[in-house]
Amino acid sequence: MYRKEGRYVKRSNQQNLGEAIREFLKRYGLEDRLIHQEIYTNWDKVLGPTVARRTTSLRIKGDRLYVQLNSSVLRHELSMEKETIINRLNESVNRKVIREIILM
Repeated sequence: MYRKEGRYVKRSNQQNLGEAIREFLKRYGLEDRLIHQEIYTNWDKVLGPTVARRTTSLRIKGDRLYVQLNSSVLRHELSMEKETIINRLNESVNRKVIREIILM
């Protein structure tokens, strides 16, 4: 703050904490890692405990989500719902991160 004509005025270069954190993450290349971690966390929430128990690993490479499952029946069921899953995961992080799901 600085003084102008007998009163204090807020400087225009100040930003809120959320903006500062986003800028820091982007500047140091951590933004993608944080978003990927959110998707890994949201997998259980979006797909539920049954799918979570059958998921052995998740990995994001580029815009692809690789999902390893220990059930061929579940793999088949999820393959029919890929677009819905992609949309729900992207909505959970408020951006288009995943464009394709590879079920293994």
